[in-house]
Amino acid sequence: MKDSSRNQIIVERNRQYKQLHNSDVGESTKRACVKVHQTIDEETKVLYVGSVGKQFHGRVRQHLGFAGKGTYALQLVHWGTKLDLRLSLHWVEFDEDRLRYYVEDALASKMHPLVGKRGAN
Repeated sequence: MKDSSRNQIIVERNRQYKQLHNSDVGESTKRACVKVHQTIDEETKVLYVGSVGKQFHGRVRQHLGFAGKGTYALQLVHWGTKLDLRLSLHWVEFDEDRLRYYVEDALASKMHPLVGKRGAN
């Protein structure tokens, strides 16, 4: 499958999940989800760019979908299980938070992730 088709499917599945779980279906089913963009880079291979100050493993767990419903995260287990996604995880550790934010913004601006922030925090 071409990247552009796969990206459209991923974004559409995420949009559907977000709509379903952020509508007026009741507080018990609402789940905080990351931003879904109106336009996507059809050639990108990047799903998400993010940062965390501490507890990296905990943040990964949240993005997989094993977190409280109020935690903004990818929630992958809730919408991406039948997409045959192949994920790679890359990370860099910084001593200063300020550097972390600059690098996150620069990477998101350059890599055009399908969901989440795209730079300029």
